[in-house]
Amino acid sequence: MATTTPDIAGAGTLGFPQPESEEALKYYSASQWQLIWWRFRKHRMAMVGAMVLAILSILAVFCMFIGPYAPVSRNQTYLFGESENGIRELND
Repeated sequence: MATTTPDIAGAGTLGFPQPESEEALKYYSASQWQLIWWRFRKHRMAMVGAMVLAILSILAVFCMFIGPYAPVSRNQTYLFGESENGIRELND
């Protein structure tokens, strides 16, 4: 267990535990982002979600190369088809 050193003047440790091992020293000297990352890595579903988000981001960046059609191409045989949202026109 961590111990505190007695302090006569009240300054110094202020009641915080003294690091006794390398692991405790690493924990107490870590930044807030490091603490968040260590906790995030332990959560399995968070890592799966991060991987899915990374894959979707990569696909979004390279969508022009991955997509089967050019963004300005149109299908000439489907000119009189239904609208994309599936709602029929009132003029039929």
